[in-house]
Amino acid sequence: GANGGLYVNVHSNAFPSGEVRGQLAEVHDGDPSILTLEAMLTPEAEVVPPGGLEPAGVSDAMGTARITVDTLTQLYDAEINVDGIWPSQLAPVGGPAVNSPVHLHIGGPDENGPIAINTGAPGGDGSIQPLLTTDDTAMMA
Repeated sequence: GANGGLYVNVHSNAFPSGEVRGQLAEVHDGDPSILTLEAMLTPEAEVVPPGGLEPAGVSDAMGTARITVDTLTQLYDAEINVDGIWPSQLAPVGGPAVNSPVHLHIGGPDENGPIAINTGAPGGDGSIQPLLTTDDTAMMA
């Protein structure tokens, strides 16, 4: 399962390695066929990469992430909300194949891990438009 092994990272122009981050934890909503993962996104959760110049915890941004997956149909819903970062300040990173400002990464709370899922691009209203695929949701389950 994904419990403890996935985190959400939001990249900005000011903090290309990540401005807010949160470890996804499984939440039990009563329906065993629904996988729900939630995270609080904070600057303090960022892990500065070796040789990185960006101190963790210096941003005022905060946010939340909630991802629900129907394990029977593989349909999903991803809601990522961040206050303190304008859409124009988001920085797509990860190369041409990923090129998104928001990713799910594989890794624990004290490590920087590889991008697992490209969650999409920011919408005009500041929301993040999810681009998960069936293969992605199978990995989360």
